[in-house]
Amino acid sequence: MRYTASYIIRGKPELETRIRERQLDRLDYVVGPFLWTNEQGGRTAYDTDDYTAAVKRLFVAHLKHVALQPQDVDELFGDLPIGDAAFDRWWTTEVFQGIDESAPDVVEQLRRGGHLAALQQVGLPLVGA
Repeated sequence: MRYTASYIIRGKPELETRIRERQLDRLDYVVGPFLWTNEQGGRTAYDTDDYTAAVKRLFVAHLKHVALQPQDVDELFGDLPIGDAAFDRWWTTEVFQGIDESAPDVVEQLRRGGHLAALQQVGLPLVGA
């Protein structure tokens, strides 16, 4: 079965420190957090580790060749090889395999069960709107 996995990518404290120490505040956006998605599953030999490694490499390649200027890459990282080691040195990722629930589906389930009025009891006027 195919599904969309979500990856939350965050810079490690060492990356934030490096940006401050080198006075590269203009590059603080590389710390994130970032939310990336990837279509996974189906008829493939890939497992979760394979997909995660691919996303890590794509993230580093994207920063190095698309998001940052070459001089910014040099100033901040020096050599930034595209691979797991470079990613793992500067960032972390948390992976969510698919979606447990979506808000519209939950609203529909509550409506069908006759419990939608419970949303109005949370004290937020726009929730019941």
